Amino acid sequence: MPRIIRSCLALASVLLLACSSTPPTTSQRTSTGAGPAQQFSGFCQDWMAKLRERERANLSGIKLRAIGNRVVGEYTGYGSGALECSAQATGFSATPFVGTLIYEEILYAKTGKTRVRARRSTARPVRRIEVTELFRYDGKRWLP
Repeated sequence: MPRIIRSCLALASVLLLACSSTPPTTSQRTSTGAGPAQQFSGFCQDWMAKLRERERANLSGIKLRAIGNRVVGEYTGYGSGALECSAQATGFSATPFVGTLIYEEILYAKTGKTRVRARRSTARPVRRIEVTELFRYDGKRWLP
């Protein structure tokens, strides 16, 4: 299932839960809010580091193919950092917080007259997509 659909389904389930119960009291918000929200910031940084590793792997495994008199290869990369990283209290004991991470996914292309030139060429962005991922806090740690 594509990531965007998973994100939409997760968001819909969180919204359904939020709309079907009473909002958390002020004491619930303040007593549990600081720790998990601060942890989520670190979680976002770790997640973005994993995406940078994936980008390096994608680039090193680029598949080049001849198209006419050119050699072309494409790979997926990611923006330099998170566009948004935020955590919200839900008021539910099973999932007390939900975190939102938004980042940019970029399809890059490398081209040249030969395979060697294509590999050495500067990658140019072909398509940019804003990705929203939702994560849940289980009371102990953030989960993908």
